[in-house]
Amino acid sequence: MKRRFRFIVSMPRLADGVAAWQSALRRIEDRGYSTIAISDHFTQGWAMEPLVTLAAAAAETERVRLLTLVLGNDYRHPVLVHKAAATIDVISGGRLELGLGAGWMRAEYEAAGLAYDEPKIRRDALPDREARWPTEAGAEAAPSDRGGGRWAADAGAGRSGRGHRGRVREPREGVA
Repeated sequence: MKRRFRFIVSMPRLADGVAAWQSALRRIEDRGYSTIAISDHFTQGWAMEPLVTLAAAAAETERVRLLTLVLGNDYRHPVLVHKAAATIDVISGGRLELGLGAGWMRAEYEAAGLAYDEPKIRRDALPDREARWPTEAGAEAAPSDRGGGRWAADAGAGRSGRGHRGRVREPREGVA
């Protein structure tokens, strides 16, 4: 199977203002990069919230894919991540690539006042996140059999079927 070689570039910073950031996004796309990636950090100079930034980047670009590299599992509730991701995917014309990770930077957990669990506990929480993504019809999926897991929800929360109609897709073949 042939795979197209792709080039990924980091999201430009906002240090020089919004107009310069928008211009940098257009240059990245014009130069043929396939993907713009943003990391999920909030210490050591990282100031841009990834999902908000990707939504803004979607409005400024037409072809380049938009990647979270990666969202920290413990930082956001999975239903809110799904809703934001599905919205970005829709407004970008299907260009979102959602990367999720277990978290690793202890300083960020400490800065946010979050418990920094052992790596196995953080890794094991990732499937629970996926189990809580809304289904294609927009209703929350059934809780995992792990007793509600890290993101236990109220019994009726998210089950009305009136959720966001976007989708979280399985990774496309040939894309890692």
